[in-house]
Amino acid sequence: MAVFQSEDRQRIRRLRTEKAIQLAMQNRWQEAAEINRGLLEIFPEDVDTLNRLGKSLMELGHYADARAQYQKAAGIDPSNGIAVKNLARLTKLADETADAPAAAVHTKPVDPNLFIEESGKTAVTNLVDVATYHDIATLTAGDKLELKAEQGVVRVFGPSGVVLASLSQKSLSG
Repeated sequence: MAVFQSEDRQRIRRLRTEKAIQLAMQNRWQEAAEINRGLLEIFPEDVDTLNRLGKSLMELGHYADARAQYQKAAGIDPSNGIAVKNLARLTKLADETADAPAAAVHTKPVDPNLFIEESGKTAVTNLVDVATYHDIATLTAGDKLELKAEQGVVRVFGPSGVVLASLSQKSLSG
């Protein structure tokens, strides 16, 4: 009987994890957060679930709550790179608002294919004149950036119109 209960728990964990990931891929952050909270009621020390909940809360602009989830994850597994990296990111965000919604909450799903390199269509380059950490830290995967050529320099603009960086002259000539 205990074996079946264990198998049922693991099946529930797997199905709910898949659902939470699917919702996150569709930028349905509130629903993803709810699924992950439910998982934590059953599996309170699951580091992956804590990280997913932290990501959902960050996307919703609930930075203090996100930090708490990443701190729990790092407390359970201090070598967890996701939790440690996001804790550092949240710590450096200067103007944390007390759980106020983020200015630019995503409403369109992020296409996972955007992150897959395709031969002949992908290039790696260095950026120069990079903006402050605060301007960069507010970006998330899927944000639309705009490249504009101005006076012989290609600049990278963020969603709010702030210049984030410029392409190095080396990358433009080679």
